[in-house]
Amino acid sequence: MWDDAKALSALAATLGGMALVALVAAAVLWLARQPLFAIREVVVSTPLVRASAPHLEAVIRDELSGTFFTMDLEATRKAVGAVPWVRRVGVRRQWPHRLEIAIEEHRPLARWNDAGLIGVDGETFVAAHPGPLPQFRGPDHYAGEVASRYAEWTATLAPLGYAVAELA
Repeated sequence: MWDDAKALSALAATLGGMALVALVAAAVLWLARQPLFAIREVVVSTPLVRASAPHLEAVIRDELSGTFFTMDLEATRKAVGAVPWVRRVGVRRQWPHRLEIAIEEHRPLARWNDAGLIGVDGETFVAAHPGPLPQFRGPDHYAGEVASRYAEWTATLAPLGYAVAELA
């Protein structure tokens, strides 16, 4: 091989091409991390009813990092999803410096086992709610069934002027 000029030229061209690709990739990665592409605006596109805006802002300031290209959207979803009252989170980038966050909040139905709340969708969650709510008790895997039974019984008892105050 060392005495074959054609093979050496092909090897040199291959190595040169690989070096060029590596340089271009390094330049692109370096450029993507520059402050030129920093996220400058975070917009919550849905109005917040129960979630604390200051708490959400603190999470956004503390947990979110990266540029338009390097921000981990799944980590962003998890960080915002950990805020009380947040049920679902949608995150998307908007060129050139904006991050849009859509939040779906839990809607409380009742207190659940003195430890949290149950939403109208049957999901349990932990959040502070100062208002009056019925009390539900039971194993966590029955939360959805208890919520659906409550809806049925409330509809049945409403014409009689009664309401369910506690379910166990």
